[in-house]
Amino acid sequence: MKITWKTPKGKTVTEAVGAAERPFVEAIGLEATVRFFEVFGGRYVYFTDMRMQDRNRIAQEFGAETAKLINSVMVGMKYGGGSYRVPLSNIFIARVMRSQGRTIDDISNKLRATDSTVRRWLLPNAVQAEQARKLQTKRHKQAIAEAKAEMNAAAKPVTRAVVRT
Repeated sequence: MKITWKTPKGKTVTEAVGAAERPFVEAIGLEATVRFFEVFGGRYVYFTDMRMQDRNRIAQEFGAETAKLINSVMVGMKYGGGSYRVPLSNIFIARVMRSQGRTIDDISNKLRATDSTVRRWLLPNAVQAEQARKLQTKRHKQAIAEAKAEMNAAAKPVTRAVVRT
């Protein structure tokens, strides 16, 4: 499954749905997955390998059938019963919203993120990876320079006063 959207510069980008979101999209569809992550993202939700109860928060929000599908996804992913923290999936949500024609301002307001963060989320995965690599290299070089400066400061020769008699 893939999502297609336009970057802020107007370039069309197509990327695969992420591994964390793919099972949900396949089970309940794109719109319901976005809504699920919007409502439960970042929260602990209890899943059971038994029958999904009607009093479950997911069942109350989405209905019993959708809750059973979500539960089967979680149990099928080998999480079994117990509490599970639902990922925020903000990048996924931003890309879906952009593919639906929403503006960056709308997306940033909905996801409570800055416009520059949303622009970064909308970059292709390869560009994001390259930017991360460059940033890591820059930080590594800075750490080496700082370590060398500390070594030089510690290795300064001690000057001794000459006493003349």
